[in-house]
Amino acid sequence: MNLKHVVEAFAQIIPEEEKSAELEGDHYVVKLRGNGRSLPPDTENVTMSGLGDILEAGKDVVVLKSVDDGVERVPQPSLGALLAAYRSSEKVVERKSLRDLEVALHVRTVACTQSVEPSVIDGLALKWLALPVSDRWREAVSTALVGNWVAPLEEEGRLHVSALGALRADARAIHRHLVPVWRRRTRHGRVLSLDAVLGDGLSLYDLVAADVDLLSRVAGGIYEDERLNTVLRGLDPAEQQVVFAYAAADGTTWTEAAAAVGATDPNTFGERVRRKAKRLAAEQRRRCELVSRHP
Repeated sequence: MNLKHVVEAFAQIIPEEEKSAELEGDHYVVKLRGNGRSLPPDTENVTMSGLGDILEAGKDVVVLKSVDDGVERVPQPSLGALLAAYRSSEKVVERKSLRDLEVALHVRTVACTQSVEPSVIDGLALKWLALPVSDRWREAVSTALVGNWVAPLEEEGRLHVSALGALRADARAIHRHLVPVWRRRTRHGRVLSLDAVLGDGLSLYDLVAADVDLLSRVAGGIYEDERLNTVLRGLDPAEQQVVFAYAAADGTTWTEAAAAVGATDPNTFGERVRRKAKRLAAEQRRRCELVSRHP
């Protein structure tokens, strides 16, 4: 693939109102209008696949030497896209994917050197990455942009359009970390903070405080709440130790609590204790309800 083919391929991803392409003597020149973008700082003295070395990098154009010793003048703003898109393959890939990649690379270049307007990040997220727009998403996309999704370009001189998928995945992962725990979704709903306001000066903690302290131990291993004693009597000593470890926050899951007390198969044993304790507690509640109905 010679330089003319590269330039022709690149011309396909630039909107008509931004380009003109014409033959001037022996040189095929592509001119971009109303662009104003600058040459990325890491693209000087790079040998491109199918092309020769960069001979000159001026303010408005980049002069390239092709493999057949022909000299080509290509507008400076196109170099980032040439490096990003056409070093990866000698095929002309889907127009939209290449345009998306070129825009993302341009915004990254600006973000690495100066502040970027929020509207630019929002536009990139919404139009080019198909991501939602919000303050939290803006922070996620901004952080992902300066990440290592362009590592193949820096290490191998190649960047496939699939890099956009890596950028999108990075943004989503960062966004998940930015979402507070009490706003994350679980299988059956959302996790809520105990500080969540319920109105009238009440919070969730006010409703569950009694149950939070239910497992507070007293002397002799006897507990103040008889309901708990009833449940514990249905467990053998090893199972009780798992309940104690879980209540004392020795593990954030039943598996971790079982491991903390030395169970040989923490996953199976912890799950068994969880199910058994849940069943005993449900039976205890049922009996209490019967007593309240028939005192």
